[in-house]
Amino acid sequence: MEPGERLAPSVLFNAWYKDKAIQVAVANPADSGQSLKVAIGTEEIQPQLFASQSLPVPPHTIKLLYFPVLRQKTSRGNLRNSDYFFIFKSGPEGSGLIGSQPVQNLYPSPGDPTLDSFIATPGDEVRFSYELKPEDTLRLIFAPKSVRVQENLLMAGRPQEWLLKALTREELDELKLPDDYRKQVREKLAENYAFAVKQGKGAGISILYTIPEVKDCVVTEIPDYRYFFTPSGGVLQGGGRGATLLIYNPRTVIMKPLLDLKPEGEEGTSRVSPSKQQ
Repeated sequence: MEPGERLAPSVLFNAWYKDKAIQVAVANPADSGQSLKVAIGTEEIQPQLFASQSLPVPPHTIKLLYFPVLRQKTSRGNLRNSDYFFIFKSGPEGSGLIGSQPVQNLYPSPGDPTLDSFIATPGDEVRFSYELKPEDTLRLIFAPKSVRVQENLLMAGRPQEWLLKALTREELDELKLPDDYRKQVREKLAENYAFAVKQGKGAGISILYTIPEVKDCVVTEIPDYRYFFTPSGGVLQGGGRGATLLIYNPRTVIMKPLLDLKPEGEEGTSRVSPSKQQ
């Protein structure tokens, strides 16, 4: 999967849940400033906004914002949590929604991958990992050996062998998969690590990706692909949710938190206080 910018060409973003708060990073690698509004809420036919903040984003800058998780009724009367974030353009040159995305790691489902950090700089190592509970299926999980980041730069990964080990071609053949799937599974092994979780078993999977040099900043997706072989002979296959990572070069892009996070907040939400780093 090729990485890509998620908004207008000069604006990038990512959002995730960590330390009891929704954290949103908005990056402007361009030479001119941007006037934006960042909001959290949910998607229900139309965006449902629960809280927002308008802010200027200077050139070559990342603004990092924090929101508590909010729970409100939507216009249709449904009680929903703030599981989406939205970016709006504001200012005399025009306004309107220019991007939205689910908040990563807010409600991880069993078997969904996660990252130990959703924003990184060159030289960092980011852990892409799974915790898989026992199921009555044979599960094959594929994750890329490398991810193209910018031009010809690759973010190389290596499995952590103290957890579930990646399969060799010979071990994959020993699984005796249905004939209709054996060839396509073998082909995926060329560019992906493969992990087999056998029936009735659970497992932990972890891959470390080394962040390469980038010119300014880029949003990269780490995809995954799965096959589930059921005892009845059925097969479920498709792309998993993967994970999205914002990479920036601190020599060319400045990080500016708008709020200081205080993770000791009460009742499951973090408190935030004004930062001096405006």
